[in-house]
Amino acid sequence: TVAGREALRELNVFQVMEFRSAVGFLLLLPLVCRAGGLTSLRTRHPFQHIVRNVVHYGAQLGWFFALTLIPLAELVAIEFTTPIWTAILATAFLTERMNGGKIFAVVLGLIGVIVIVRPGLGAVNVGQAIALLAAIAFGVSIVLVKSLTRTDTALQIIFWMTVVQSIAGFIPAIAVWTWPSTTAWIW
Repeated sequence: TVAGREALRELNVFQVMEFRSAVGFLLLLPLVCRAGGLTSLRTRHPFQHIVRNVVHYGAQLGWFFALTLIPLAELVAIEFTTPIWTAILATAFLTERMNGGKIFAVVLGLIGVIVIVRPGLGAVNVGQAIALLAAIAFGVSIVLVKSLTRTDTALQIIFWMTVVQSIAGFIPAIAVWTWPSTTAWIW
């Protein structure tokens, strides 16, 4: 979070996202080689990987944008709603059970976030709305990952994440490209 905020002082969100995906891809290459190369990463669910990663990319993009718009404490509080959305979505789409304890935890969690983010009666600002949409999208992404784990390995899921997100972010990153200073490289 701190590294993202510092890098965003100088770089565009799209550029930070592209760096993140490209570095992730490079870090995965030794694991891909150890697993048997690219043929070991074939999937029977390419469309689900694409959907999951476009949603995840959008969530990350929203999170980084929100990081530039609202205080860190608010962003983290809103981000903590991700497990709530995940529980609700898993119940709806993965037929997981929502018992009384989970319902109580979801309601209590939402009340807690509302108290932290809006202790008064003011309106929700754009940064908070973006952070909330990002948290919901992260919940969707997590549910899609859970579904993918039924057939694909963790390495396949992470590999396809770096590939899809690198491709999705390439054009926007190039459009706003500025070469990072030494300070930005540190972050």
